[in-house]
Amino acid sequence: MSSQARPSIPGSTVSVDAVRRLLGCLVSCLVVAGVLVPAGSLGAASSALSCSTSAPRKADGSLWRCTFDDEFNGSTVNRAAWTVQTTANGGFQAGTACAVDSAKTVSVSKGSLDLTVRRTAPFVCTSSRRNFSTSYQGGSVYTRAFSQQYGRFDVRARFADSNGHPGVQGALWLYPRTLTPTGMLSTGEIDIAEAYGQRPDHVIPTVHAAVTLFGASKACVVPDYGAAFHTYTTIWTPTSVTFVYDGSTCLRVTTPTGSLSGPTMVALTQGTGSRRNAPSAATPMPATLQVDYVRVWA
Repeated sequence: MSSQARPSIPGSTVSVDAVRRLLGCLVSCLVVAGVLVPAGSLGAASSALSCSTSAPRKADGSLWRCTFDDEFNGSTVNRAAWTVQTTANGGFQAGTACAVDSAKTVSVSKGSLDLTVRRTAPFVCTSSRRNFSTSYQGGSVYTRAFSQQYGRFDVRARFADSNGHPGVQGALWLYPRTLTPTGMLSTGEIDIAEAYGQRPDHVIPTVHAAVTLFGASKACVVPDYGAAFHTYTTIWTPTSVTFVYDGSTCLRVTTPTGSLSGPTMVALTQGTGSRRNAPSAATPMPATLQVDYVRVWA
């Protein structure tokens, strides 16, 4: 999630290197690494065990094993599975938007999780890091009781349709559950897919790896990504990260040993852009990232 502040990380009290413009103050809560989240605990959506029944095959022919599944077929966000990220609790910013826990920014309906950025009257956003003035509110969630190192991560989503106007940014990403004293520079981050409003036909995956301090990214063609749902897949192994969009590989990154360490949470965010993708009066809002499902295998 390259141009937005990162979320507060459960189980850590360290700050991320400001040079990378990641998060400031971190809050503490309980997260269990590598836990299978039972389908029954994810509401009516997962009673069909879609993650298990649709398990794809690995390169060696064996089936992936389902470890997390939310189909979002209920009527509310499952708070046992997801934490709604807020600026007030941890200093997270969705670009220039204030991340808030509101039905107007985070909701579930008609089989999808809806994360919305909206324009408001100017207000002061309360932040544990530093209060700031803004006219935008955004939505963001991350997995509260689930994290995993390596595996297959599938997100079927429709990014916000801004018709090529700059101003919005959506992100599907994996972020370390535990930070070291040097922050992301020692743990890494994987952006499954990011969509920038001014580029309606390209979605960008990125690996921010540590140790060697390298990053790898590519603009992958996803025609009119705001018009339909697409499946964004990341396959993470000890030596590589492969990004597959709608069944076609768009980027494969070889990762040095130890460059991506520890389990990661799944995070989903809709906020504003910045710099060349900064919002203006011409930016269509409200703008919504819709997530049909999140499925994870090991």
